[in-house]
Amino acid sequence: PPSKTEWAKAQAALKKANEDAKRHRLRNKELEDKARGDESEHEKALREAREEGERRYRAPLVQTAARSALVEAGALAFLQDEKDPESQGAREKGESRLKRLLKLVDTDALDVDDDGSVSGLEAAVDELRRDYPELFSAPARRVKARPTGAPRPAAVEQPKSTAERHAQRILGKA
Repeated sequence: PPSKTEWAKAQAALKKANEDAKRHRLRNKELEDKARGDESEHEKALREAREEGERRYRAPLVQTAARSALVEAGALAFLQDEKDPESQGAREKGESRLKRLLKLVDTDALDVDDDGSVSGLEAAVDELRRDYPELFSAPARRVKARPTGAPRPAAVEQPKSTAERHAQRILGKA
């Protein structure tokens, strides 16, 4: 544990950092308000439409992406042990687990990029896996790299369909 002087220094540094953050937030708000006062009607309409879109679609997008990431991480692997994984009871169990896990994901910390991808989601799911490993299946083992670096054998040629064989004959390649 830290000594009394170390604790006092840490508390003083925290207080200063909080004051700086507050000052920066206030300054940022002032600058945003000033910029909003200088914008034209067209710019105002665009900004309001963008903000409305973010309010309306951000939450469902983040929720859907988080659900998908949790399923990919193995949150529903326990359903394999069910007698009938497709039954209504199994679906309800899976939905219940996903809802509980979604409550543990800090969706406010996630950002939606311009292309619609959610950044920070992998880190959030990894953190959940570390904190609650019993809720996820064991990670799939990756195939080890070949230590010799030898080239892989050529892929086996698949039999061609009848249409492909006729096309080759017509083109004179057979």
